[in-house]
Parts: sequence; C-alpha cells; structure tokens
Amino acid sequence: MKEIKMVVAAVFMLGALLLSFASAATAAPGSGPAAAEASFYKGKTVTFVVPTAPGGGYDAYARLISPYLAKSLEATVVVRNVPAAGFVEGHNFVYNAEPNGLTIGIINGVMQCVGQLLGYAETKRIDARRFSWIGVVASEPSVLVLSNKSPYRSLNDLKVAKSPIKFPATGVTTKEVPTQAILSEILGLNSKIILGFRGSKESSLAAIRGEVDAMTASASSVADFVKNPELTALCAVSRSRTSLFPGAPAITELLPLNPQQLKLLDLLEWIGQPERAIAAAPGVPAGRVQFLRSTLNKVLHDQGFLATAAKTQRIILYSTGEELAKNVSELLNMPESDIAKLKNTIEKYLVR
Repeated sequence: MKEIKMVVAAVFMLGALLLSFASAATAAPGSGPAAAEASFYKGKTVTFVVPTAPGGGYDAYARLISPYLAKSLEATVVVRNVPAAGFVEGHNFVYNAEPNGLTIGIINGVMQCVGQLLGYAETKRIDARRFSWIGVVASEPSVLVLSNKSPYRSLNDLKVAKSPIKFPATGVTTKEVPTQAILSEILGLNSKIILGFRGSKESSLAAIRGEVDAMTASASSVADFVKNPELTALCAVSRSRTSLFPGAPAITELLPLNPQQLKLLDLLEWIGQPERAIAAAPGVPAGRVQFLRSTLNKVLHDQGFLATAAKTQRIILYSTGEELAKNVSELLNMPESDIAKLKNTIEKYLVR
C-alpha cells in the first residue's frame, strides 16, 4: 500500500512539472514588468535635460551617456540645455515634467540639497526627496586650482594672505560655495566668494585673466581647465587623491588636520555625494523608475561606454538610485545644529 501511495505521489509531481514546462513554453517571450517598460520606451523620444549651457561638465556627461542610453532603450534621446538661473530652471523643468519617464535630467543634487537644507529661495519650488532618482553618474572630489597671475603658490601662501582671496561661484547653492567656504574655514583663510559667474568655464576664464585668485571645480572639469598654463591644480579637497590628477596630493597630505577640520572635510564629502545625479519627475510609476535605474546601471557598466569616458577624461563613479534616494533623505534630515553651523560657515565668506 505504501508503495502504491509513493507511485501516485510521483505521478502527480511529474504531472505538475510537465504542466509548468508547458506553461513556460506557451508564455509570451520577454513577458513581465520589465518587458512592458521596455516596450513603452521603444521608438519613443526621451528628453535629457542639462541645467547648464553647452560646454560644461554636466553637458559633457549628458552627451556622453545619451547615445548609449538611446541604444539600450531603443529610443531617441535628445539633449536639451536649460541653463537659466544657475541650475534652478533646469531642475524645475525636470521636476514639473509629465511624470511618464520620458523627461529625465542630470541634476546638481549638491546644489538642490544644500539650497533646500539652508532654506535659500532659489530652491524652494522643489523638494529633492520627491524626485524619481535614477542614479549618480559621478560624485567627484573638488580640486583647488590657483591662478598663476595671483601671488599664491601654496596652501601656506593662502593661509598668510593679507588681502582677501577671491573665489568665483555661479550661485549661492552651487557646489563651489560650500566647497570654498568649508575650505576657507579649515585653513582659516581671509577669503570671499563672489557670485554671478555662469558656470565653471567662465570661472576658469576669470582665473586665467587673474580676476580671481583661485577656484574649485570637480576633477573632470578641472582636467580641461589646467591645460592652460595660467592655472595650477594644487590639491584635491578630500582625504584622497583623484585619479585624474595623481600628481596633485589630497589636502590631508599637505597639512595635518585636527579632528574638527577632518569633520568639516567629511561633511563636504557627504554633501558632495548627490552631484551629477540623474532623475525624473516625482510620480513616475515605480516600475518605470526601476527600469530606468537598471538601464542606467547597464549603460554605465558597458565596456564601450567606459572606454569612451576614459578617453574623454570623464570619471564614472556610479551609485544606484536607491542609494541616492537614501543619501538625499539623510542629508535633508541633518540635525538642526549641523545645519546652522553649515549656514553660518557659508554666509561668513559669501559676497552677495
């Protein structure tokens, strides 16, 4: 009797297995949520918004990524520059786009988060936590660049300067401002940050002409600027060197920093993590956001893409959309005491 039950059970198991094979064989190939999203994008036009004018680092990354993204999505990807008001209008354009995933943008997450964190009017129309975050392309350390028309050649020269050291910045919420303010605080500099420059390209021209003494910019942007003999990359404003300037030491190699100074340096690195992030409008369906995240992941790990990025000296330091969303949330929930210290530091050096 026992043997009969075992045979019957085996027959049922075999029947179930055959039925599952049959179901799999008759199911539509490539079916499921990911296939549905792939089908949605196929043949469509995706607008890739750049919140700066053509020619800068953000624009270069968007134009580097777009053909690979188009191939992966089987769609047309059109880069659109929206350069007004120092990233603000471009961010608003993406934020207020129809939430269908057909408009994405390369977002200055540092600018958006810092502005929101400190309550600056420029960023009040956006809650960065609501963006549909897709991933970070590159979160780079900033590099301190000196104008060779200035009298400064070292960190010590900057520290003992009698006249205010002039730094350029695009807008109050852009990355140069917290970088230059925190750098000034760490070194105890007599410095001032002058607003109104239309991006890092214009800032570098001002440094070349000697209108400003020094500047900071992301490593990949600096790579182009320091080809000019009037500029010198002095150090990376971080605990470690950047691969684009292996000969430029980290600031920690040039100066012994105390625990409080290191804390400020680490705060700067944390603030800088959402730089050059890709996002879509709030409310894009979760499945579509996930599909865009997996597509970006695929593009940024493509060997052909990586070879092109290396050839054009564009650093790829990828973080997932999930990691990015978590970082933005944590940054915007910083303790009030730390927010007040950061705002006081920035306002101390800012010239409005």
